[in-house]
Amino acid sequence: MEQNNSNKFLLMVVGVIALIVVVAGSTFAWYTWTSTATTDDTTINFTASGLTDCITYNYTAPSTTTLTPVSAKTSGTVATISVSSACPQTTVYVTFQMTPTTLDAGLKHSSVKYELMQGATSLATGSFTGLTQGTATTLGTAQAITTGAAAKTYTLYLWIDGSVTNPSSLYSQNYAMSIVANATDQPS
Repeated sequence: MEQNNSNKFLLMVVGVIALIVVVAGSTFAWYTWTSTATTDDTTINFTASGLTDCITYNYTAPSTTTLTPVSAKTSGTVATISVSSACPQTTVYVTFQMTPTTLDAGLKHSSVKYELMQGATSLATGSFTGLTQGTATTLGTAQAITTGAAAKTYTLYLWIDGSVTNPSSLYSQNYAMSIVANATDQPS
């Protein structure tokens, strides 16, 4: 009789462990999504406009197009843009705009976030809640670039905030972003 109780206890422990593994695995799979945009290797396209003859842009595309809930934005999608000037003007001004070219409705949630930074300074932050497909969002104010100075590097982060409860609507949603840097000789 004692061996029978021991077998029941062992089966119950195995059952509980299997249930935990199934729940944890399905939760992870539930919140993992990937853009299916196939026109580029990345989900973020970069374009320069304005004083393109004397401004140099170095764009580094994100290394991942898959987002999962993360505890830090640096674990999400990260793109960098370095900007330097050889213009005759002493100072030029660069503004950045982000336009969702594809944005499925399920991603318009406060836990899907973006932030543009220059070094440790946040220039613009927000969530996908306020974004509209095809409509540009200006990211911060015009950034002064001094001719002949070292390039300034800007970093764009896209991520799902893992510190909050995320809805099932995030699953299998698509996005594509267009980033435009516009340089002028006047602050806006």
